[in-house]
Amino acid sequence: MPQKLDLISIHRKNTGGIVLQPMIVTRPAFMVAGKTFKITMRNVSFTRDAPAIWDQEGLADGSIERLLYKTLAPKKHGEYCINLSPSTAEDKFTYLFAVEFDKGTSLPDGLTPFELPPATYAVFKTPLVEVEKFASAIKGTWKYILEDWFPQSSYEVDEEAFDFEYYDEHCHHWDYEKVYMEIHIPIKERG
Repeated sequence: MPQKLDLISIHRKNTGGIVLQPMIVTRPAFMVAGKTFKITMRNVSFTRDAPAIWDQEGLADGSIERLLYKTLAPKKHGEYCINLSPSTAEDKFTYLFAVEFDKGTSLPDGLTPFELPPATYAVFKTPLVEVEKFASAIKGTWKYILEDWFPQSSYEVDEEAFDFEYYDEHCHHWDYEKVYMEIHIPIKERG
């Protein structure tokens, strides 16, 4: 039976609209490569713990995105944002901004390859919103997932894999009046 929606709670989380039930997708291991950013912040061990960091040099102006597409020429358009830090022991975390990458392709200095292990993911799409509300919709969707969806679902986070944010052409406000992105969270049945 589908979960009962609490519209007041969704409104308070500033999601920008109704967050649909996720698609459950199993993916084999896959490679990405990109630029890492070391950021000082407490209590961050997963992507879901980090606020939007788009003000980092190279992200806000799109220069890193252009470099990745020019250098790595991925087969499909889409950027992955992944927190690579394994624990909250330090006051820093390493954030990877990446695109898909074929093993065996030469990688220029300054870019980091990373293999995501095989996993089953709950894939959530943020509600369609105007670009001015995009960051708020992303944060609100994370809150909905962690505070509403997980407690009512039969799943828990699979801590052996990595959660990530995925941005494809549907987040290009110059092409679309309203934009969205995806949040991929590795899951397993509650044990």
